[in-house]
Amino acid sequence: MGKQRVKFVFEENLGKQPVIYLLGQKFKIVTNIRRAEVGEDMGWVVLELDG
Repeated sequence: MGKQRVKFVFEENLGKQPVIYLLGQKFKIVTNIRRAEVGEDMGWVVLELDG
């Protein structure tokens, strides 16, 4: 697949769950957080995916 950048936006109910870790484990990819901002009621993250 090579490297690809994606942006995820999530609501507060996902803010405390290991979503990025689970994504990497489930799809056998390496995740690299490039940027992120997390607030009380929402957040976003730019990930680099490889694999």
